[in-house]
Amino acid sequence: MCSVSYGAGCHRASTADEAAALPLNTSIVIRALEDPAVRGFLEECCTRHRCVVGSVHGLEGWRPGTLEAVEELLGRLGVERGSST
Repeated sequence: MCSVSYGAGCHRASTADEAAALPLNTSIVIRALEDPAVRGFLEECCTRHRCVVGSVHGLEGWRPGTLEAVEELLGRLGVERGSST
């Protein structure tokens, strides 16, 4: 079971909720890049649940290399994405 107060809820879904996705925002993914504990939490949740992030795009004013690192982490975790521009 996973739960944390990093801005993204994660709980073991009941049978009725199994198909529901765990929505993520880019700030939790960036936090996971910076903090190994958050990365472990995110890995555990995305292993147990279908994770989805709304969008990842280049209009956020990313620091150099951050967008690429976010894309790599999302791909490694198997996170489904909305639009990416």
